[in-house]
Amino acid sequence: AAQAAMQGIKFQVKVQPDLPLIGGDLSLIRRAVVNLVSNAIKYAPDSGTVTLGAELDEDEVVFSVRDRGPGIPKKDQIRLFEKFYQVKGPEQNGKRKRGSGLGLAIVKSIVERHGGRVWVTSQVGRGSTFYFSLPVDRRDGNRDGG
Repeated sequence: AAQAAMQGIKFQVKVQPDLPLIGGDLSLIRRAVVNLVSNAIKYAPDSGTVTLGAELDEDEVVFSVRDRGPGIPKKDQIRLFEKFYQVKGPEQNGKRKRGSGLGLAIVKSIVERHGGRVWVTSQVGRGSTFYFSLPVDRRDGNRDGG
């Protein structure tokens, strides 16, 4: 959060009220969200606002992290969640952003371990939205009406 504030990034949270429970390891799910937010801060530092969202879509809860950064070319989108794959982005302040190439692969691993899926939508020059979904815990009959 401090890094985001230093870069002038604001956070907006849009969570649908009364979401049903999801099952799983809360610390791992939190790590998936943190990895996506960290990527938005690192690779879209001029995006202004990063929006975190969560909403129900049929039998799954869909989480999203949207930035208004440089976007990702279509040719790179299909490989983003592979280990060690990195998009060659533009230089900022004479330096190219570098990472381990593991952040999105870790997100994918965590989400798939919980029975979910990951994907991205992006347009060059308009930003990116990273999503992951997790199935609703059907043992929770009180919150989802079932």
